[in-house]
Amino acid sequence: MRSVTPVLTTRQERHLEALFRGVRHTLLNRGLYGKRDGGGIQEVPWKRTVLLDDLGIVAFEVDVGCLPVKIERLLDPEVVHQMQASLGGRRVRVTNSQGLLFGVALRPESPRPETHLARRVVLDLEGRPAGKYLIPVGQGRGDPVWRSLLETGHVLVGGESGSGKSTWLHAMLVALLSAHLPTELRLALVDPKQVEFQVYRGLPHLLAPVATEPGEAAAVTACLLAELDRRQVRFAEVGARNLINYRHLTGDALPLVLLVVDEVTDIALEAGLKNSFYRDLIRLVSKGRAFGLVVVLATQNPKAEVLNTLIRGNMSTRIAFRVASASHSRTILGTSGAERIPRTVRGRLVARLDRDLEDFQGFDIMDEQVRALTSQLRG
Repeated sequence: MRSVTPVLTTRQERHLEALFRGVRHTLLNRGLYGKRDGGGIQEVPWKRTVLLDDLGIVAFEVDVGCLPVKIERLLDPEVVHQMQASLGGRRVRVTNSQGLLFGVALRPESPRPETHLARRVVLDLEGRPAGKYLIPVGQGRGDPVWRSLLETGHVLVGGESGSGKSTWLHAMLVALLSAHLPTELRLALVDPKQVEFQVYRGLPHLLAPVATEPGEAAAVTACLLAELDRRQVRFAEVGARNLINYRHLTGDALPLVLLVVDEVTDIALEAGLKNSFYRDLIRLVSKGRAFGLVVVLATQNPKAEVLNTLIRGNMSTRIAFRVASASHSRTILGTSGAERIPRTVRGRLVARLDRDLEDFQGFDIMDEQVRALTSQLRG
């Protein structure tokens, strides 16, 4: 393989070669090669190695010009999972945005320390830190952690029934609604179960009525895509890079738009993966963040066929409550572990906010608190 990295020591070269062997052998073990007429095999070709030592990553780029297999097979999450196992648990990510690359962590992730977290933490809106579009992530070993949607980007939330996922979503919405006017924040909600988001019906923040059917969900995403197209034109006219930059350049207080889809797996499969709802959703998570459109996807059944690389690759923040299996944990977080969260502690979660995983206790919020706020906002 041709390398574009700086001059390496012999030890570094051996380390990178060992990692590359693990990547290559995984592809061979999964039968990802072509067969030649003479009985030999045609392996997946490689272009270069890119060492990003400051990020702790080495990327191996595939030469997609002469692949012996379909590129979709290389993007299969199971390939990444097997690759991680063969590399001693090192984190592996595959991207297909500017060339097909397998990114491998240079060092194995150190095991997360044992956490001693509270078993129940009530959401304290009075203790909210200063900032715009802040959502409460949870209580760690230190102070409560809040993050701005301007920093988190799109959010993927997974957890089995009764794990605390729905409570987390309500805490997020209450925190946002209690701090922002409809001129600052617009909401679009999809609720296929018809039980989670009905309390938010009629709020002035809503862009459209709460969607419960695939057709209604498709109408919502179509509306958001139209808004995305409008914003693209407006941002281009003034040379704005993102929502904050646009506001600074124009003085126009363009609101942040938040789409929250509960049980995204169920409604996507019901609508069909070739339906406009699912296609539009992929476009929104691919392009929306820069234009102030943030997407939160929640599911208790994280299927890789729905949450594929086109979606997961754009979900910057991952939050997992207890899930049913290690494969579900890998779909949400990129690694196993969430299946081991104890069922006896409702609201316990693992989050990937930056590069590392962190344990939190999600904030508890009472139904009465939600109803009181929404009644006040309607009034």
